[in-house]
Amino acid sequence: MARKITVVEVQDRNPWGDESMQDGDAENDSITQTELPGYSNLFREREKAVARGESPGPLPCRIQLARREGFDGRPDRRRVGHWERQGYKIAKLEDLQKFGISLEGSAYKVEVDGSITVTDLVMMICDAKNAAKLHGKMVREQADQLAESERKLQQAAETYNRQHHPNDRTGTKAFTENVPAPTVAKVRKTK
Repeated sequence: MARKITVVEVQDRNPWGDESMQDGDAENDSITQTELPGYSNLFREREKAVARGESPGPLPCRIQLARREGFDGRPDRRRVGHWERQGYKIAKLEDLQKFGISLEGSAYKVEVDGSITVTDLVMMICDAKNAAKLHGKMVREQADQLAESERKLQQAAETYNRQHHPNDRTGTKAFTENVPAPTVAKVRKTK
């Protein structure tokens, strides 16, 4: 006797209605809690221009959010200190106004000490000149790390080939190089 299969339809029912549960505004899903009028829109427009192949000018500043509390809620300045060593400073309202950035319509709030926060993140700011230097330094460091990785890979491949393929036919070519295909001998037909 065949088993009877019962189909159960499962629906996710939101107790607060059928609105989206994603972070952000239901009408405009590009708006999130970290949206910053006067900066986020400039950043998005610049990214779109780059995607179209255009060469837009630089942004006036770079904004970085840094965690200021640990997961247990205790103050933790390690990330803030990291960005301060990179040349950033904790943003104040005057700093944002200097670059034409507004907090109106955003989830950011100004704390008693003048810092600007959203959730457990503090806003840090750096002018465009310093941000460009930091970006160039980061790109150079990544290129150096990539070159070093490739050098180590090449060295490991050559060591392996020397140990396991000691003849001229297999050689010591690394597997990252184009190894020439072996030659095929012609076969004579015999009568």
